[in-house]
Amino acid sequence: MYAYLLFSIRNPAYLVDIGHFISSASSLLPSGFTAPTIIQPSDKVLLCYWATPYASLVGDVNPGHYSSNDKGTFLCSNYAGRGLLGLTGGINRISHVKNGRLSFSESPGGVASWAWIAPDANTATAWSTTPPAITTFVAKNRDGFCVAGNRPRLTYAASVLSKGFRPEIDYLPKYIAAGYAVDGLSPFQNTRALPPGTSVLLRAGEYTFAEHPTPPLDPIPQDRPLDEKAAALAEILRDACWPAERATSGIFMSGGKDSRTVIAALRSVGPRGLSAFNFGNGLTGEGVVAREIATAVGADFEFRDQALITDPLNALSHALLCSDGLGPSFSAQYAYCHELAFTSHHANFHGHGHLLRGGSQRTMSRDPKILNRAMHNAIISPLATASATDTTTRTIDTYLRDRLPHLAKEPLDVHFYPNRDFRLGLFSAPSALDLTSKAFMCYPLLDERVAQFAAALYAFDRLSERVVFGAIKKLAPSIADTPLFGAIWRFDRFPREMKFADSDHNYQDGFKPRQPMEFDKLVQFTNNKRAFQMDADQISPNARRQKAAQLILDSHVFPDIKACIHPEMHAELALWALGRPSDQSSKHPNERFVAGAFIDRIALAAAIYEVRW
Repeated sequence: MYAYLLFSIRNPAYLVDIGHFISSASSLLPSGFTAPTIIQPSDKVLLCYWATPYASLVGDVNPGHYSSNDKGTFLCSNYAGRGLLGLTGGINRISHVKNGRLSFSESPGGVASWAWIAPDANTATAWSTTPPAITTFVAKNRDGFCVAGNRPRLTYAASVLSKGFRPEIDYLPKYIAAGYAVDGLSPFQNTRALPPGTSVLLRAGEYTFAEHPTPPLDPIPQDRPLDEKAAALAEILRDACWPAERATSGIFMSGGKDSRTVIAALRSVGPRGLSAFNFGNGLTGEGVVAREIATAVGADFEFRDQALITDPLNALSHALLCSDGLGPSFSAQYAYCHELAFTSHHANFHGHGHLLRGGSQRTMSRDPKILNRAMHNAIISPLATASATDTTTRTIDTYLRDRLPHLAKEPLDVHFYPNRDFRLGLFSAPSALDLTSKAFMCYPLLDERVAQFAAALYAFDRLSERVVFGAIKKLAPSIADTPLFGAIWRFDRFPREMKFADSDHNYQDGFKPRQPMEFDKLVQFTNNKRAFQMDADQISPNARRQKAAQLILDSHVFPDIKACIHPEMHAELALWALGRPSDQSSKHPNERFVAGAFIDRIALAAAIYEVRW
């Protein structure tokens, strides 16, 4: 709901230039933001922010900035936990200031990038929730000031007091190899994301990384009764959905595990009104399940038409504009043109998450060799060359040297490493930045307290999905056993396995009803009955691939790109550019999808460096 810049100034002479930049910087933001508000408590610190027009609709969910005499000035760029914001909010109760440093006795909750100016107006701090769904970025001017903000392009432009764009070439191989940079670099020179689990301290025109102000939770023992863990999670999820108590609410409903977790919590909260949207149609299995789940909890339901941008240049332009050039890793995450006018007076909930379920990590093995391989495979594309993956590999290896002995005992961090090192932040950046500029978006599964709870769980509790399923049973029993579409709850894969701390982890009474229909989502990925019926550009899939390949081959950075990808991808690009059949056509649908998504990632990288936006 807010874009912001937080300046720490060494040389007050820069204040005039900073003021001129702020007055013209609005053109760097999507349409709909208000004029900037400037807070300048001294010549050492300056805060400016841009609000979206709907910010006033939700009152104490996020009133923007607010002050207190003893705790300084806060700004919450999206939304915080229940009761913490507003002039009489509870943030004073949980915040502490000592030696110019800010800390909290408990998590403030919510999903946001924060800024804080100390009472003496000489120091400031910025941080984001963990996981960094709306990441904080930081950059430094040569000698006059440093700046932090929640939009990387805006932060970069402020650091050079120019709206020009110059990409950081070192980011190219890291983006092609992993879809993000594990060291926090962005495409923008001298601009990086905060390291995982840290804040940034700004003082006298310099910045240093400091301890994150929110304390972590203690590990939750695996032998704690499952019922207790499910009840604790259910309560946290209710709190994470608290904006629904303030306004009529809508939910983007796929019918899968994450969206049904959120709608279960919303039903338990009891919002004034609840409607569910599915960007598909009644011919798709996911759409059928979404409607069934919404109906079961008493929510209104509707299918919404959605324009699918198949022209690669239009799709890339949309991706770059809404993600500030960060880009996602999969084409499916940037190809859609969001029309959100129907959400304008709602608090809109989204099931973006995976943390409670262990995400994509598929092994709980304690074998160090398997863990080592799983870590690399989870992050680095097999289609990138060793030279492209060198920096990423060295970063992962350094991490594993420190962490592998612990991971081999309890592989807690195998999934959370890429999450905490910005994968989740960058994956969600396109949707978070794009959607939050158009509607009031809430992401309960990324709420800091939910993320902390997930991180505190033992690996089996997350990866088996039993705790989140137990929470759904407590929040909305009517939807717990509704079969998933094309998927299965992981604890149902081995219904007779009873070698765990709790013997009820398989919920035997619901095993048969929960079995899904057989279906391969990736096989049907381009089936016109699957979902997106409106094609904004009326371009065939073959023509789309051809234009994407031509964009890559014509890019002035193609020599750098060529060094980053395997020879089989060189051949694939040549075939695509000529409009000929793919060498991947005989491979498994998953392999074809991975190859196509990888080339889309390359196209996005090429577009960043061609500045085609």
